[in-house]
Amino acid sequence: MPAGLVKKQKRKEGYRDPKHSRSIASAQWKTPSQPLVTTYGETYYDLPGGGQHPFETLEQALYRELLEETGYSICVGRFAAMLEEIARNPKMRENYPAYAHRILHIFHADLAADTPVQPSETDFQQQESLWVPLAEADRLVFRPQLLCGQISRLCQENAVFLGSCFSDYPE
Repeated sequence: MPAGLVKKQKRKEGYRDPKHSRSIASAQWKTPSQPLVTTYGETYYDLPGGGQHPFETLEQALYRELLEETGYSICVGRFAAMLEEIARNPKMRENYPAYAHRILHIFHADLAADTPVQPSETDFQQQESLWVPLAEADRLVFRPQLLCGQISRLCQENAVFLGSCFSDYPE
């Protein structure tokens, strides 16, 4: 299951499935020597962030998601990258349509406070958030796979389109 997966019956009030794709806001730190990553077991990593609610800006979504999942309050910076992920698994598409076609918008961010509060709503299977050296971050297994080996590239000045990919995640 992809990061941030929420089963249909556990969705927040006011949340509705998109008809086509779901926007996801993720953070890449302006001070890139040690980016913050989220661990999902020993299987994979992800940039912290999550889904945009109806009528919520990407910046608002990123601020809310980071506070909920990591406890960190942030200042959202410039746009860094975008990528698209589409699930191939028919059961994934049927059971979790909001996660079967995702468009990730990655922004630079700075910490607004050095000390986090207790995370209030972590993702399904999320274990922890870690600050990792940049060189190590480029060697981690990320989902979506297009992030693998790209974390240092996201620190560059120019925004990049990382591409589109089809994923074969199990249901």
